[in-house]
Amino acid sequence: MLEVARQLAHYTLRMRGVGHHEQQVIGATMRYYRMGKGPRLVILLHGLGDSATNWRAVAHGIQQHAEVIIPDLPGFGRSSLPTGDVFWPHRAYRKALVEFLEPWADRQPIIVGNSMGGWLSVQMMLDRPDLCQRAILINPGGVLVPEPEIARETFREFLATADGRVILAKLLHRPPQAIGLLASGIERQMRSPVVQQFLSTIEDADILLPADLA
Repeated sequence: MLEVARQLAHYTLRMRGVGHHEQQVIGATMRYYRMGKGPRLVILLHGLGDSATNWRAVAHGIQQHAEVIIPDLPGFGRSSLPTGDVFWPHRAYRKALVEFLEPWADRQPIIVGNSMGGWLSVQMMLDRPDLCQRAILINPGGVLVPEPEIARETFREFLATADGRVILAKLLHRPPQAIGLLASGIERQMRSPVVQQFLSTIEDADILLPADLA
């Protein structure tokens, strides 16, 4: 049902006249929605196991004041990985985001990143601060916490949860009415090779330190 919901969201956006485009980044096809008008450009980045369509309500409000671009990161949503690749390591996503943003650098976009999207946004600004005006982080991933072992154990329990409804209840303040229909799809997504192998490639050097966020 999760994939059906995402397909319906995609077709709803297209029926409303939202443009759907693609861009090549380090061998992958990165697809993105583009809507709204205005001198300001806002780019919305989704989290791990998520897709661009989850930003549609936010984008609807922003597009009254700015142009909005919402990409699917490679391997998620409607963006594909290069032929033969089952997953990408963390550093590949870091490089892909830089390549995706380079054509828009002259517009100095505002980047809004959630979870993995927030993590990549900070690292992009450390690598190439010339590519955007600022980054707005929503519950960003990759941040070093005071008790890292407790955080790791909590995350392991989160991924090991057999009931997708419990996962959603932890993620959302007000879980949707259709939580039972979406739960199994979210559970499968979090256990997919692209998610699990990505997590296995994270190294200490990839973690954000307090100085990185200062």
